[in-house]
Amino acid sequence: SRNAYLSADELALARRLNGILREAAARLAAGEGAGALAAGRAAIEAAGFGPIDYLDAVDAQTMGAPSPGRASRLVAAVRLGSVRLLDNMPIEARSA
Repeated sequence: SRNAYLSADELALARRLNGILREAAARLAAGEGAGALAAGRAAIEAAGFGPIDYLDAVDAQTMGAPSPGRASRLVAAVRLGSVRLLDNMPIEARSA
């Protein structure tokens, strides 16, 4: 696990990434689109992470652009110190 390379303070910060992604995924599911991604990037930066390599919504099977009616995921790669953290989260479909 990449967590072995983090200091105690970095590990505490790294654990916040999942919550930030959960919030962004919920906003994407609610239909906020690009605004949800922008808010997610802003939250990652405000939390104190380093550069964001990517934060994107993708098709869960192909990793390409999401398609209506297909499962999607929010994927992220961010830097914290010398470590590149990777995480992903399902974007739950809204019920009608």
